[in-house]
Amino acid sequence: MEAKCVPREVESQMHCPWRIYGSWKPELKKFCQTHVSIVCKSDNVTNNISETFNAYILKARSKPIVDMLEEIRRMLMQRMYMKREMVSKWSGDICHNIRRKLEKSKEKSRYCIVTPSDNFKFEVQYMDKIHVVNLGNHTCTCRRWDLSGIPCNHAVSCINWMKEDSDKYISDYFKRDAYLKTYEFFLEPLTGKDTWTGVEGPHILPPHVKKMHRRLKKGQTIQPNSGRGRRGRGRGEETQPSTGLVEAYVPSISGGRGKCRASTMSDNGLSICSPRGEWSGSIIRERDRRVRALQEDLNVTRASHNSPNVG
Repeated sequence: MEAKCVPREVESQMHCPWRIYGSWKPELKKFCQTHVSIVCKSDNVTNNISETFNAYILKARSKPIVDMLEEIRRMLMQRMYMKREMVSKWSGDICHNIRRKLEKSKEKSRYCIVTPSDNFKFEVQYMDKIHVVNLGNHTCTCRRWDLSGIPCNHAVSCINWMKEDSDKYISDYFKRDAYLKTYEFFLEPLTGKDTWTGVEGPHILPPHVKKMHRRLKKGQTIQPNSGRGRRGRGRGEETQPSTGLVEAYVPSISGGRGKCRASTMSDNGLSICSPRGEWSGSIIRERDRRVRALQEDLNVTRASHNSPNVG
């Protein structure tokens, strides 16, 4: 198949935002709850499950590739076993989280007014809204029951009006049998790396890691005498004035000079340190003593210049 040249004006139209939006507009409906499929019985349209798993393997991610995979395998093997043990201790047939959601719907159902149409269809008024519930199809016009598989407050009010049990109207996905079927498989335990069979081929080396600017190691903090300023400058580098203020140097414990990250130089050449400084009390007192001495010398100099000449 030969490639065809695309005219410049057509190519510019292909990258037009309105054209891109028009081509994706049918797909964008899938992210709206009014167009979400009711087969999966989940009203969650976020990626929280991936974020949760990412936090679950946070410690394992910092290890080498083989050790990371082994750590994740052991974590999942233990998790699947703990889930099976937890289900065996359930007192009912419904998951605990689903039970709590159902109880909240029961509390709201007290404010619903039910008007029956036949044995399965009802008209429910809640506050200033009216919805239609079909117990036979497990649907409600509010779509909360359709998406989540858990009866909403409108459906619960109809179930109570029929004097039936709400548990049998919950989706089978949230019951004990489905939970056990999810964790019925288990991971086989393995021996250590010293018993593994060697394979031929090049060694897998770790990727080249480039240390980013101003990036610290895990748990590392900047110390006052480390020589690293707020902008990552070294001890011997000069500071550039910013809006008329430059960083000041104050005496260190060893007798030299240390750069205070929170200090600036005022117009009269005196050091002014903000409350965010990280120096000890002895250094601050020594700094204040020198500042007071400089202030006194400055006042004496100004007084001598302002006084009238004698003789």
